[in-house]
Amino acid sequence: MVYKKHIMSIQTKTLSVRIKDKHAKVLREMAYEVNQVFNLANELTMKANRRTSDYGPVKPVNPVWLSAYDVQRPVLVFR
Repeated sequence: MVYKKHIMSIQTKTLSVRIKDKHAKVLREMAYEVNQVFNLANELTMKANRRTSDYGPVKPVNPVWLSAYDVQRPVLVFR
């Protein structure tokens, strides 16, 4: 029996837009806020998946899913 490898092709489209300089400050502020949220999500995910033993880090067998309660307190910082 011969198995075929399925190759998935990915296509990316790039949109090129010119932004006027008068909007640069607002866009920088928005980019900063998006980066903060991304960093928070990354930190929460790492904390949820972190498991250690006496011998060092252990790869999680069953991933831990965060509840709304776990996410609520750190998110309040952004209000």
